[in-house]
Amino acid sequence: MQKTKNLLKLTETAIMIAVGTVLSIIPLFSLPQGGTVTVCSMMPLAIVAYRYGFKWGTLSAFIYSAIQLLLGLNNVAYCKTAFAVIIVILFDYLVAFSVFGLVGIFRDKIKNQLVGISLGMAIASILRYICHVISGYVVWGEWASGEWLDKICASLGITSSSGIVLMYSLGYNSFVFVDVAISIVAVCFLGAIMDFRQQGFKLNKKTK
Repeated sequence: MQKTKNLLKLTETAIMIAVGTVLSIIPLFSLPQGGTVTVCSMMPLAIVAYRYGFKWGTLSAFIYSAIQLLLGLNNVAYCKTAFAVIIVILFDYLVAFSVFGLVGIFRDKIKNQLVGISLGMAIASILRYICHVISGYVVWGEWASGEWLDKICASLGITSSSGIVLMYSLGYNSFVFVDVAISIVAVCFLGAIMDFRQQGFKLNKKTK
């Protein structure tokens, strides 16, 4: 019985990672210097983490992040130093997506499934945003230019080059919240009819 459960767990996780990867390459729109709003690509990671907990969810999200890194190696090629390569690998990929394992923490802490998974995804999206902002500030600051940016920074009293780069990174990477919001809506829709805690994605009693 335990072997069967483990096999089911591995199979479900592999399928979810594959689904998330496929969804990640279906963009709703893409930004000119990288960054994409996808069709619910974070949803499978959140479901795995919520079903099987923090540790398994983080491991699954890390595997997903490694796949994203392989798919995005062309971005790493733009890095001019070894330090920049490390920053991009960590904060644009490995850490940025692995944080979705945190959704698993709320499985047992919050009784309401929709509240728990939504809160977990919201926190994970903030952490992912911070990761991308760090990478944008440290590595991609050379793209921080434009009359619109200068006007915004001037209106806020920001004149230093580092401040302008930070503002650029904060604004540019805000696409993360749109990306995750779409996944939250989708996971709430599924969560309203399915019980993610139960083996086999059983329907909620109210929907039967």
